[in-house]
Amino acid sequence: MTKWESDTAEQERDIDPSSYVDKADLVRKVEEVGASGPVVAGAPTQVGGHPVPPGYAYDPSSGYYYNSESQMSFDPVSGGYFCNNRWYAWDANLNQFVEWQS
Repeated sequence: MTKWESDTAEQERDIDPSSYVDKADLVRKVEEVGASGPVVAGAPTQVGGHPVPPGYAYDPSSGYYYNSESQMSFDPVSGGYFCNNRWYAWDANLNQFVEWQS
């Protein structure tokens, strides 16, 4: 099939070839998205002003985001982290997690 025949066939099927991307660009984008962890359809990436930290994947059973490396869950509504039945906040000044005092 020639290039002209291919373009004509795409036009007949109402396919817009302008939306095609170069394979290398597609691979780069997939690697970029994959580096931030898996994304689940319908999972918000920011709620209530708290962006989801890199490495956290949405866990639909809990409604939180989970990081298997740190074994912590993140709540995007409060910005809190949960681990070992305790809630923590990230203190940027101390560069560490601090337990929430209730």
